[in-house]
Amino acid sequence: MLAVIRAAGCLFVMLTLSACLNESDSSGVDAQGIRTYSAIPGIEPSTRFSTRVNDGRTWHPLFTMETVGPEKTRAGIYSRGIYESVTGLSASWCTFEMNVPVTVEITKLTPGDIETCVIRPLSRGLMPVISEDRRSVRFRIEPRFAEEATTLDRQVPVNVAIEINGQTDEMMTVFASPFLADKPQPDAPGVFKVQPGTPPPVDGDWDTFYFMPGVHDLGKKALPLRPGKRYYIPGDAWVDGGFGEGHDNIADGAKIFGLGVISGRRIGWHEVEQKTADKLMHLFGADTSLEGITFIDSPHHTWMAGSKDPERPTVVRNIKCHSWRQNTDGLHFFGSGIAEDVFFHAQDDGHYIASTADKVRFRRWVYWRDDTFGADMIFSANGSQITPGNSITEDGDSIYNRSTWKGVMIDQRGLGEGNWVDGVTIRNLRIENPGANQPIVKMYLPEHPCSFRNVLLKNITALSDNGHPFKVTGGGPDSVIENVTFEDIRLGDRWVEDFSAENFT
Repeated sequence: MLAVIRAAGCLFVMLTLSACLNESDSSGVDAQGIRTYSAIPGIEPSTRFSTRVNDGRTWHPLFTMETVGPEKTRAGIYSRGIYESVTGLSASWCTFEMNVPVTVEITKLTPGDIETCVIRPLSRGLMPVISEDRRSVRFRIEPRFAEEATTLDRQVPVNVAIEINGQTDEMMTVFASPFLADKPQPDAPGVFKVQPGTPPPVDGDWDTFYFMPGVHDLGKKALPLRPGKRYYIPGDAWVDGGFGEGHDNIADGAKIFGLGVISGRRIGWHEVEQKTADKLMHLFGADTSLEGITFIDSPHHTWMAGSKDPERPTVVRNIKCHSWRQNTDGLHFFGSGIAEDVFFHAQDDGHYIASTADKVRFRRWVYWRDDTFGADMIFSANGSQITPGNSITEDGDSIYNRSTWKGVMIDQRGLGEGNWVDGVTIRNLRIENPGANQPIVKMYLPEHPCSFRNVLLKNITALSDNGHPFKVTGGGPDSVIENVTFEDIRLGDRWVEDFSAENFT
């Protein structure tokens, strides 16, 4: 065991002149300033918070939306798959683009003063200032840049939760995105303008769907995706329904992007179970991509994706979600994929580390689970890796863990007969709320033939010690766990330095 303190990552700051842009302005990423979006026609603003942003010269209002945990009903969309523990909880959010330093102001609209404010993840280092009248809070956001060696010049999002007066039933999130590249113009050649209330065509001579401002309803069944086509949902558009017809809908080169919303509020959990409705996202094929979208009230597993070609992976970047229902797992790659800068607030497992995975990379995730079930990340739920040594999860922040499982962040739930996990790295994970009464890392193997090998957990820090760090159980004559390494693990004020009962079961 090692006990070495590592230096914190660097923060790159870019200072520049600024100007506010709107959706009709040039979409080039060389523009300096911020871009805000108008209110979405047909969507009511948040009743809990209002927000605005300052680019150094002018205050600009931000359209702030909210979603509320549903109440279980006798029939209909919310008749099944409802966690009553989250009924009535709310999550508000706003989104904008920036490449200059900005100041964000959040005003509380409900009764009661702002007594305390914490901005999570803590690793972002954002310091709130409460106003004298205790009705609003301000904080500054600097442009943030990727730290991996190949993308030092690439700006990445700052997606944060603003916790006012503790984690209450009223939460606020701010999604500050880089400028999206290659935005289409609605009147450009090859662009089909999808109008609210009009079902879009599946095929045609168009290159790009542009979802115009307002609310769109795709119905219960997902819109099929086509190879090479682009589907643009700007920040003033809201789409009810899903994209991609399933694992067999291969759409090489398809791209779904924008800062708009995809919502499952009109789809029932039981309808997905009975296959009379589809999940929100199936994105399969080489060079496919998903970027910028906020997903609201997913009815089931949220993002299914992947490429069969490791050299042409599916790329998922800067996606966010607020979901309330059971089985709202996050991202499951079937094959190869890269997922960066994901803000995951839902009620089940965040992402699958190795199950059905070929070459996968997960970096800069924020994990948030309420008083329900699931783990931040799961090795496998019976499925096997495709190739060994090709799974890396790094630079993540777990900000809330109220799970009924009381603590499990990383879970090896089981492997099917003859299946295996071999070669996984999880590193640089920061846990702000480790939960209680259950291990942070839990590894289980059934007795039938299977194997779990060559796993590295490195530089994992929990702000407090819940007293039940790690659990490794199961196995049999043909079921083997071997070469699992725990390196630089810190729980509260102590390092994990041995395999004593204090640390391991």
